[in-house]
Amino acid sequence: MRLREPRSPWLRGAKAGLALAVAVTLSAGCASAGDGEGGRPAGGASGPAAQPTPAPAALPSQSSGGGKQAEPEPVAPAPSTPAGEAPRGEAPASSRPLAVRQTPPPSPSVTPPGATPQAPVSGDPGAVAVPGGGTPQPGDPGAGPRPPVQPVPTPQPGATETPRMPGVTQPPGQPSVPAPGVDCAKVKCVALTFDDGPGPYTNKLLGMLAKADARATFFMVGEMTGPRPGVMRRMVRDGHEVANHSWSHPNLARLSTAKVRRQLKRTQDSIARITGVRPTLMRPPYGATDKQVVKATKELGLAQIIWNVDTMDWRDRNSKVVSRRAIKKVRPGSIVLFHDIHRTTVNAIPKVLRELKKKGYHFVTVSELYGTRLTPGKKYYRR
Repeated sequence: MRLREPRSPWLRGAKAGLALAVAVTLSAGCASAGDGEGGRPAGGASGPAAQPTPAPAALPSQSSGGGKQAEPEPVAPAPSTPAGEAPRGEAPASSRPLAVRQTPPPSPSVTPPGATPQAPVSGDPGAVAVPGGGTPQPGDPGAGPRPPVQPVPTPQPGATETPRMPGVTQPPGQPSVPAPGVDCAKVKCVALTFDDGPGPYTNKLLGMLAKADARATFFMVGEMTGPRPGVMRRMVRDGHEVANHSWSHPNLARLSTAKVRRQLKRTQDSIARITGVRPTLMRPPYGATDKQVVKATKELGLAQIIWNVDTMDWRDRNSKVVSRRAIKKVRPGSIVLFHDIHRTTVNAIPKVLRELKKKGYHFVTVSELYGTRLTPGKKYYRR
């Protein structure tokens, strides 16, 4: 049975549009066979913008058998797009964003009138420009020039040092020992020396010496220096001389040169660490010395101080005996041996000071007694 031609003008127009769309599609397929990539002619020549292809109209559906034909749904004709414009709902190709983000150009800086232009800083766009160009260093934001460096103060010209005790290196920060003002070549002088300390009575002895305005020399054992650092510092403050008496009080004449050196150097270091003074004098225990001791003391810059008056206070623990023996044997230029580790010796000192002062003696250190730096390694008994 032959279907009748649709009477509706709208249906006839749709049928004609469908035929036109099929023809255009076939024509475009044939033309694309000779085109380059993107639908443009090979060779890169650009032609007029292609007209968008209208969507084909829906075909009327047919049943699997005979019967009444279903009415097709109305299809609105595709709107025409002017040449050079993109279809509705899409942005023009020229205004679409590129795949690679571009950095906007930096905004020009405004320089006030009369100011020095600042050179741009390369690298970090957020960095601060440094006047005169360059890149700010770490810790310097470039806000301005760095403050000037303050000059290191120098000593004033003409400044003089306080006179120091001959043969003694004064500690930094400690008051210098006042010059004795005594010429032992013209007046009677005596050097009182104390061995084996500092001991439990040494601080009391320092008070006695201070009261009599007397100075002395202390030959200290290294093992005894640790427990009483304050007493040792007082020795230096009061103007006394600190000296070396070995580390553990051995007979140095029975030791090798290397062992003698260790005994003396260890004590040197301990005294220097506590008082700030490095001694220039030493006394060998028991007065025992030999060529090994001479060699070691030369290397360490130490003169050997013996004595010419032995009070025997180590044997006679009697203050009256000790004081009487000292007063009787002293002569001008004498070096007197005491031991401040004995209470009886310390108790004998006030009488010794009092009686010798009556005889016109000045109480000085060993270095003051000689008035000059003594020769390292050499033995000294008296002036």
